[in-house]
Amino acid sequence: MQQAETLSQARYPQGPAQQRAIINRRKVISQLDDLTATQGVERGVHDAAAMRKSVQMVLREVLESGRAEIRRRFLEAGPTKDINPFKGDGGEVLRGTAFLID
Repeated sequence: MQQAETLSQARYPQGPAQQRAIINRRKVISQLDDLTATQGVERGVHDAAAMRKSVQMVLREVLESGRAEIRRRFLEAGPTKDINPFKGDGGEVLRGTAFLID
């Protein structure tokens, strides 16, 4: 039996548009890889507390940046929906935030 497609799935089958503007996962992975390499070279031993703090800082910056992009999309002025299809679209805010958190 085929499931009925929801309106959200019909409009946005892949999640929010321009996902890399919200979070660039490759960049985050690269930052974390660089961090682990740097932490190991500088300290010579694995310092879990320092590593945890550094990782938290990177992830906090990523969340702040993603939230700022979602907010910008929601508030960005545009004379028509054609120019900014996200203006005032609460559903797009939800999809963007869910994508960012996941």
